[in-house]
Amino acid sequence: MLKPMGYGQILILSFQIYRTLFVKLFLLVFLLFCLYNLLEVIFFSDFFISMASINSVIFNQNAADLTGDQLLNTVSTEIPGLIAVVLGIMMVLFISIAISTVVFMVDSVNQNKPARIGESMRRSFKRLWSMLVSCFVFFFFLSFIALMFIIAFVIILSFTSSFGLYGFLVDYFQNFFSSAWVIPRIILIVLASFCLMFVYIVVRWSFFIPFVALKEDSVGIFRSWRLTKGSFWRIFAVFFTMYVIAIVLIIVATTLSFLMLSVVYTAILFILINLLISPLLLVAYVVCFFDLRVRAGAGGTALEPMLLNPGFNPTPLCLLK
Repeated sequence: MLKPMGYGQILILSFQIYRTLFVKLFLLVFLLFCLYNLLEVIFFSDFFISMASINSVIFNQNAADLTGDQLLNTVSTEIPGLIAVVLGIMMVLFISIAISTVVFMVDSVNQNKPARIGESMRRSFKRLWSMLVSCFVFFFFLSFIALMFIIAFVIILSFTSSFGLYGFLVDYFQNFFSSAWVIPRIILIVLASFCLMFVYIVVRWSFFIPFVALKEDSVGIFRSWRLTKGSFWRIFAVFFTMYVIAIVLIIVATTLSFLMLSVVYTAILFILINLLISPLLLVAYVVCFFDLRVRAGAGGTALEPMLLNPGFNPTPLCLLK
């Protein structure tokens, strides 16, 4: 029986699975990336053509000489806001498919079956509409909470100004900050507190997709909340590390793009980095999910067959003992 893993053990196992299943994971992300861009071209080609025509007009003429009518004549009737919403929904769906596919691959290994990417993707697409509904519920609750935070922030500012607390706060916090910028710093602290609370809620709810994919729950966010109890900082540290790695790669790619001086090479480089880092984030997410199930006493041996696979180095298994 596997024991709950710590921060370092989750990272080691994530990199181990990433290395062993790299070809399948890369192919998964590549297929979804191509499918996403294909749908983008099919449905929104007119909008992007109109944007290209605007750029052409601006670069070929002096922007100061352009009239409003000239710009309006080049703009498509498509609504950019609607385009962004539709593309966002498509992105969420493809991320859900990618996550559920990796979950099904791990689940197949747990059942002593080969982790076939085609079969796992087929099972993911069967749960597509259920995941869409759960994603809608997830983002609806997040939007509602964000709105409540904004309202609370406005009320706090109104309360401090209406009841004469402004001068009191300035006098009180000047002893700590010794600066005239007291109120902006207080606002920054309040905003940071709200952001931390929002991140806390996102992390606690974010493991709903595997539950929906495995048909264990219709929505999953409340199961995710119970599952992640007492594990926030460990999960946060894992993904913070992953995103630091991604940021470092992006900085390297940006530096190289300045040296290349080629738009095509730069685009290819950023696409390649995206294809390389996305599977690692997916694996880390799934490893965290199954580790949480171990801690909850459900599915405690889900990763054991994968660790015992001859393609894996036995080091992570030794660390878990």
